[in-house]
Amino acid sequence: MHSIPVGRAIALGATEIHVLQVGRIEQPLSAPTNPLDVGLVAFEIARRHRFVEEIAEVPDSVRLHVLPSGVDRTPTASLRGPASVAKVEDRMARAFGRDQRLPRGDHAMRISSLPSLGAPPLWLRMVLQGLYPLFGIVMSLVLLLITPFLLLLWPRDRHLSILRCLFLTVYVMWEDIGPVVECWYLRLRSPRGTSPTRDEDHFALIKQALHNVLFTAKRVVGFHVEIEGELTVGRPGHPLVVISRHAGPADSLAIVRLLASTAGRVPRVILADAMLWDPGIAMVLQRVGSYFVPSRSGAGDDRTKGVADLAATLSAKDALLIFPEGRNWTRDRHEDRVRDLRAKGEADRLATAVARPWVLEARSRGVAAIREHAPDADVLVIAHTGLDMISGPAAVIRNVPFRNRLLIRGRTYRSEDVPTDPDEVADWLEARWGEVNYWVDNRISGRDHL
Repeated sequence: MHSIPVGRAIALGATEIHVLQVGRIEQPLSAPTNPLDVGLVAFEIARRHRFVEEIAEVPDSVRLHVLPSGVDRTPTASLRGPASVAKVEDRMARAFGRDQRLPRGDHAMRISSLPSLGAPPLWLRMVLQGLYPLFGIVMSLVLLLITPFLLLLWPRDRHLSILRCLFLTVYVMWEDIGPVVECWYLRLRSPRGTSPTRDEDHFALIKQALHNVLFTAKRVVGFHVEIEGELTVGRPGHPLVVISRHAGPADSLAIVRLLASTAGRVPRVILADAMLWDPGIAMVLQRVGSYFVPSRSGAGDDRTKGVADLAATLSAKDALLIFPEGRNWTRDRHEDRVRDLRAKGEADRLATAVARPWVLEARSRGVAAIREHAPDADVLVIAHTGLDMISGPAAVIRNVPFRNRLLIRGRTYRSEDVPTDPDEVADWLEARWGEVNYWVDNRISGRDHL
């Protein structure tokens, strides 16, 4: 059942749509604390993802109004008996009052999705690791069952894009399951983690899995990477800090593979703690030493402290990857940021954002913490483009097989040429981000976007 059928309404010819009370979809998610919550949170993630995806696909000829609920908390559906309707009239009145306070033409609410979901508790991560192979088997069987029906779509889907994407999804899942199993094997072989080949063993897992995933992605959906010019990866005897733009599907995988296979460095990544929901990524990256940034709620200064602690442990063979924008660039996110700065009256930041349409604002605190605690590290700044306009599963399916490549350019700075003072780091990063935007703009101009 589709509880918010915006796409169905459009398919039936609607030109003006009002989405009424949609309850919990406008409230932040929190990590589940019991098995029942796991199912409810999974349902909410799926519902919100589909809702956001359908909103993104609304044509310009259709007017869509998403009305607020007017309440701070909406109870979940009862699983123990029929839902109570005693407070329905009160909630309707609250929603009506909230709607009347909105400016005309601004009938909208903010939808909380996966990024607001914090890290799962340790016990749940252990459960997910144990159930992951079983889940992979179930998804594989489902794919086998629906493949004949997807083949029947060939007259309308000549590239079999849906089948390709589903096959790649299941394949990537198994490449993710493999490291989970092998990590447990390595743990059993060396329960105290004292094996002299511990780091090399986990590093080999990362390299092999990334090679398999990107090799298969190239064959199945046309995802391929090209490097512009000569890419240097720091001097021997120095750690490497990698500061990268974040945009398009699988850019982080391509960059991590570049660091692991081409540069021969152990990738240590700074990423959102929501990635702890992925058993394979979480397990391997935790073993090699990475930092999962906690959600902003209640995190305080610990967000930067974790980055600093990680930087202080870098060795000469390591590469620390950070995305200072904090999230994937999309055109909608950039436009939202411009509107937000305009509403706040921040003229200088607004002018910068407007002048840099291909990047989001770079946050300097994490980079400054790294420079302070790893002053001997060389710094590689990465810009990339090619798949920027592909955002969300629907867009990926529409553009498979990919016609464009992921083009990567890197510029390396010696450690002594990069400041360590926080204010100077902010200015230095701001200048580099202007260069990244300029490079992307030059490569994108005149090209037909996917």
